Amino acid sequence: MRIAIIGCGVAGSVLAAVLDGRPGVEVVCFEKARPSEHAEAGTGLNVGLNAIQALRLAHPELARTVRAASYDWMRWRVELTNGALVFDFVMTELADELGIRIRWSELYRVLRESIPARAPGLATRRGKDRTAQTAGRPRAAACAGRVKCL
Repeated sequence: MRIAIIGCGVAGSVLAAVLDGRPGVEVVCFEKARPSEHAEAGTGLNVGLNAIQALRLAHPELARTVRAASYDWMRWRVELTNGALVFDFVMTELADELGIRIRWSELYRVLRESIPARAPGLATRRGKDRTAQTAGRPRAAACAGRVKCL
């Protein structure tokens, strides 16, 4: 079965990692952004415990890799623009485990690198950028391993 994943952001990368290595499944990812375009994508991201638990259920190795590249989310504090406190939670008082804090660019890097690192062997374009023109915009992605990135 051939599966195309359009967009290799967070969801596309996790889906590719989950599908990678399944017997009879070939995954092709289409991503318009070059890896260097995510070097400073956004700022930080807080990822709650439920999302970490869902990732661990779907792909335990990837969850460990993401957590290792992250900081613990210790406290959740929200204030209004005038400084009035809305809430201030110590995360260990809310859950058995902490969520994470990570830069978007680091999350993209970890997710995308995890796919080829575990998947040697199927048709690859190891170490090359594939660029084509689509509606005047370049499309590119670097890839290696079993999951093809176009």
